[in-house]
Amino acid sequence: MNYINKSTEGSVSIYINTRLSDVEAVSDSISWTMTKDGNDSSTVSFSTPSANFNMIAGGYYQQLDLDFFTEAISLENNTHYVLEGISESKVIYNGKVFVTDRTEVAYSVNKDKYTEKNSDNNFLIIN
Repeated sequence: MNYINKSTEGSVSIYINTRLSDVEAVSDSISWTMTKDGNDSSTVSFSTPSANFNMIAGGYYQQLDLDFFTEAISLENNTHYVLEGISESKVIYNGKVFVTDRTEVAYSVNKDKYTEKNSDNNFLIIN
């Protein structure tokens, strides 16, 4: 799963493995949709290559640069989206993206949800 910080002003990058070669990923027209997980009617659409959305070859993976800020596209905070890329009527990528306004370092999946169980760890070893 990828992570997008929605408070970033400018481009954010996610790293994905598409079913295209690096040359095809950078040059082919790809239609992308981000659908809010659990709500098929809430979608964001964009295409690559374009002025604010581009693919960059990375060898084993491709880098998808997204500039939602310049495009004035609003994503909902603390929400999972399903990201799908289609090229020449074929699905070339399908994965999840989590959108939040917290920094990656400050984000914890278990924030305020995990309670540690007390244990005295008193074990007796008998020889």
